[in-house]
Amino acid sequence: MKKQITLAVIALFAGGLMILQNCGSGIGGYGGNTASGASPCPAPASWFPHSQTPKPIENGPSSPFYNINTTTNCDFHLWSWQKFLYLTQTDANGKARFENLVQVNNQMQFLGTSLNLIDSSQAGTGTILVDKQGRAIYYSIYMDPIMYGFAKIYTNLFKLKCYTNGKLDSNKLHQYGYDTLNYPVGSFELKAAWIMASSVPANQLQNFYVSTAKFNGSNVKVALVGIHIAGRVVNHPEFIWATFEHKNAAPTAQWPANILTDSTPNPAQVLSTNDYLFYNANTPMDSCSIVKKSGVVGPFKSIYHLFDHGTQPEYVGITQAAKSQDSSNLVNIDSINASVFAQLSPSDVWSNYEYFGSIWTDPTVATLQPHNSSIGSLKAANLRGSRALSNIAAETYIQYSDFGTPTPTPTPTISLNCFGCHNTFDYNNNQTGYNLALSHLFSNNLSLITKQKTIDQQHLPQSK
Repeated sequence: MKKQITLAVIALFAGGLMILQNCGSGIGGYGGNTASGASPCPAPASWFPHSQTPKPIENGPSSPFYNINTTTNCDFHLWSWQKFLYLTQTDANGKARFENLVQVNNQMQFLGTSLNLIDSSQAGTGTILVDKQGRAIYYSIYMDPIMYGFAKIYTNLFKLKCYTNGKLDSNKLHQYGYDTLNYPVGSFELKAAWIMASSVPANQLQNFYVSTAKFNGSNVKVALVGIHIAGRVVNHPEFIWATFEHKNAAPTAQWPANILTDSTPNPAQVLSTNDYLFYNANTPMDSCSIVKKSGVVGPFKSIYHLFDHGTQPEYVGITQAAKSQDSSNLVNIDSINASVFAQLSPSDVWSNYEYFGSIWTDPTVATLQPHNSSIGSLKAANLRGSRALSNIAAETYIQYSDFGTPTPTPTPTISLNCFGCHNTFDYNNNQTGYNLALSHLFSNNLSLITKQKTIDQQHLPQSK
């Protein structure tokens, strides 16, 4: 069975790339766009109804990303929403398209064709988010057939060609050109966050996409909380990293209006007078927690978004270009969200999910290179989009500072984003640098290979 699946995946990978349809327009570079009026980043009417949303165009002259000199900030938000709408189209049984992708675990091992929940560890910290009933939030990971087939081929080639004494060898990666090898256009991976359906208030469950999952040997109903999509388009080997969340997940902290220094939010502020899925009404910020230690489970504490749609406030040292980019980016997110919701049927369950932002880099400033662990730095001149982006359900405890050891007081300059972890430096495999390290699924799979090679070395016959 596994052999048949592998052959089918490789055939799909070889058979062609995704055919996409998008409609980004306007010339204004990666920092903004030239659209004017009340909706500077409108969703096209051709996307609706939701059942007819076409795939985005990710390659070729018709793609808005084909000419890097005419691509706009809005184009990335259009891609993000269109990708989400396409992947959440449902079949006759109500099953969303993304659930039919290749589901894998964190080491890129195939899990089957049904939703299988085994992982409750959050990205970066290994921390576990629990709901108000004290139950863990679980995650499922998917790869499209193109990316899965490609990654399977090259993890095996890395194993065959690029190891020396059981360790990944940078010189061999460079020798074979694997250090600058990129994922194929059209490939993507997706991570979904799920809450037990029984933990959602009964009068709100109809506002969630609900599926059936295998969990601890039983079939259980689970509700979708958020989705993180990383997709490859032409001229963007770094991927576009887009995130969507349920509108009722958590509130957002308020920052001082006039920022003359690297300020901090008022810790005594009440974030909302309303209940959210992961927030109790009238809870002050300093009684919430977005800082936890790895592996700690419960008890429940309210959480919140630290940055509005992944956009940090102004900070000491921010350039005028970065300030302008952040401002227009946030305007475009608000614009496209309003445009989508105005055209998406209120009875569509997906109208309860909001686009929180995306992040990418500008190839007119700098291109993707191996050995770069600073892609996500606020000082990176080519960083674009929501530069403090995180998913509240999947990256709750890594919204600022560094990998599970945050400083007590958050400030804009220590904000984090997807590229803080997903970059071209592989910490786990002999600290090598290669572009495919952007996907932790790839590097984690190599870690399994490295462990196996070490075991094999230990059991080699000893010479006499």
